[in-house]
Amino acid sequence: DISQWNAIGLEESALNVLSIYPNPASEAFNIAHQSLGNSTINFSLLNLNGQTVKQRAENTSAGMAVSTFNITDVASGMYLLQVSVDQQLVATKRVVVQ
Repeated sequence: DISQWNAIGLEESALNVLSIYPNPASEAFNIAHQSLGNSTINFSLLNLNGQTVKQRAENTSAGMAVSTFNITDVASGMYLLQVSVDQQLVATKRVVVQ
């Protein structure tokens, strides 16, 4: 007997968030990411109540890149960074602002 298994729902993401540094951060943090093609990346910083505190978008091309997110106008605390590509959420990461 030979069984065949098909993976369902394991689509490769258009963007991989590799790291966020420094974390904790006080003025800005960097987001290292790898993109599979040309797309628009949206970064949204949310407080723990789910409210958007700050957001920005940038166009990217295939390959490795580092995006900088300025937080000089953001109050100290814990936040969630949501990263989406072409309107689809691909990552949620915890960020501490000092």
